[in-house]
Amino acid sequence: MRARLPLAGLALALLLSGCAHRADGLSPRGFRSATSTADELAAVLENRKIAVLVGVNGYRHPAFPDLKFAEADAAAVAALLQTPDGGSFDEVVLLDETESTSRAAILARLRATRAGMGRGDTFLLYFSGHGTLALDSEGEPRLFLLPGDADPGDLEHTALDLEGLREFLASLPAQRKGLIVDACFNGRGKSAIDPSVEAK
Repeated sequence: MRARLPLAGLALALLLSGCAHRADGLSPRGFRSATSTADELAAVLENRKIAVLVGVNGYRHPAFPDLKFAEADAAAVAALLQTPDGGSFDEVVLLDETESTSRAAILARLRATRAGMGRGDTFLLYFSGHGTLALDSEGEPRLFLLPGDADPGDLEHTALDLEGLREFLASLPAQRKGLIVDACFNGRGKSAIDPSVEAK
């Protein structure tokens, strides 16, 4: 009479026989030696100082006159931040070209910066360009920073809401963060104001 293997024993036998030969192309099991050096790991874990600077001289919409010194101001601050007196920032991103000063480009850069940010990092956002204000649904003024492609008829979707930027900064993991704004929000010849705001 043939001996019968219990079902669990049969499953174990099949499993062991299947593991006896490794199929080509599969990695062997077990640990592998780390290839990172101590210096590389220290660089990843080290606290960093990061800055994003936006300087907008040119505006596509005729309601917003071009500026002369916004780009130069942003570049000067960027240069300063990289010096010992300016804080010796590790990463300084300057957005001052037409393509990089659109709303989409600025927001994409901010999201990318947030993705690699640590709790011990320092972050600075600097904006030089036009600002404006509009009334919300309750008649309260809202402040906006204007990228190069801002449209006065659709500030909600083409401009940067200043309060929204403050909330973004508050959500960052970095413990130390700052926002510097070099922009006028009203005044003739300085910023385009919605007619409903001027009437008030």
